[in-house]
Amino acid sequence: NVTEYKELGQIRTWTEAEGDRWSFYRMIRGTALQDGEKVLMAKTAGGQQYIVLDRVKGGDQ
Repeated sequence: NVTEYKELGQIRTWTEAEGDRWSFYRMIRGTALQDGEKVLMAKTAGGQQYIVLDRVKGGDQ
């Protein structure tokens, strides 16, 4: 939820003129962090790794 990533896939469409047709698509999801946003993290049991839970908008804490 806090990075930009590419999604590749295919979708099936149907029209009377063309019948069944598979189309491929590439989508870039621009969900990278913006200025002023922070992340909410949890420390793992060993204390050496963190899990990013979500983004937090605003606030100074």
